[in-house]
Amino acid sequence: MNQHQPLVEQYIRQDSGEWLLRDVAGLESKLSLSSVSITIGMADVYIDVRFVPAPPHSEKPDSRSYF
Repeated sequence: MNQHQPLVEQYIRQDSGEWLLRDVAGLESKLSLSSVSITIGMADVYIDVRFVPAPPHSEKPDSRSYF
């Protein structure tokens, strides 16, 4: 689950033993969990979460030194 946007990366194990990565994005999408026979809307997953827009990226390097 992503805390900055409505996005879940879901790994689904295939019959072959391989893993399939599925991105579920957007509040209008649905997340299906077949192992427990549940489908839930992303709006319900992220209920009461307010997404804050990211600050504009600055081209100016950070002047602080950590070393």
